[in-house]
Amino acid sequence: MWDLDARPHEITLLKIKHIRLKKEYGEGEIPHQAKTGSGPFLLTFSFPYVRDWLNEHPFKNESDARLICNLRNGSPINPKTLWNMMEQLKRRIIRLIEKGEITDEEERQRLDYLLKTKKWNPYCIRHSAITADSDYLPEYALKKKVRWSMNSKQGSRYIKRRMGNDLKNKILEQNGIITQDYENPKSLNLNCSRCNFVNAHENKYCSKCSYPLKPSAYEEIKKSEENRIGTLEQKYNQDIKDLKTEMENKFQYLLSKIDLGKL
Repeated sequence: MWDLDARPHEITLLKIKHIRLKKEYGEGEIPHQAKTGSGPFLLTFSFPYVRDWLNEHPFKNESDARLICNLRNGSPINPKTLWNMMEQLKRRIIRLIEKGEITDEEERQRLDYLLKTKKWNPYCIRHSAITADSDYLPEYALKKKVRWSMNSKQGSRYIKRRMGNDLKNKILEQNGIITQDYENPKSLNLNCSRCNFVNAHENKYCSKCSYPLKPSAYEEIKKSEENRIGTLEQKYNQDIKDLKTEMENKFQYLLSKIDLGKL
């Protein structure tokens, strides 16, 4: 929804055949039945999620199957379902915060702020996505991406409200407030350093080759190996102890036989 700047009904109209996956991104077209007609789109942030979903889709071999559908019979879902999903997501995040399961304090504060100040519905995501796009796209490109007509005044409304990071950084640089070494935008996805496979940002391990992607994954592997080695050491020590006991018992048995023979 974010990548497409899409309305709810545009998402529910998408079929598997409307999406083409590349190595590091996806592309496709919004169906012509949409409110503003058909139009191209790119999948960037959502690419690994869509790719992985298409691999698990219950009707993945049917090109006319809806991208998001009833998992039992493949029937289309109602756009209102997306509103319900957003409401369920909101309630779930609230529960996670209340239970203290979100341990990152900065993330918890950010989510708490969004819960208190933002509306949680598909159109809020669309508005936020268009606002983010207006930060770097000129008006004609924004209209093209959002599938507005070139005569639409919507683009100018977003552009006027935004200065844009490039322009802001240029002004700050000119006035000596920052240097030209300001940060470039960080990638929203993770590329595996072993196989270069594009993974979702929250993945700890590569979906393709299982290579660890984050420090926490390395720590998990280290802890797992330490536990495995500890278990092997315990088993080895117990086996040695059992073997020693068995040998002592056999030795005592032989001694008893020798003593009986003397008698």
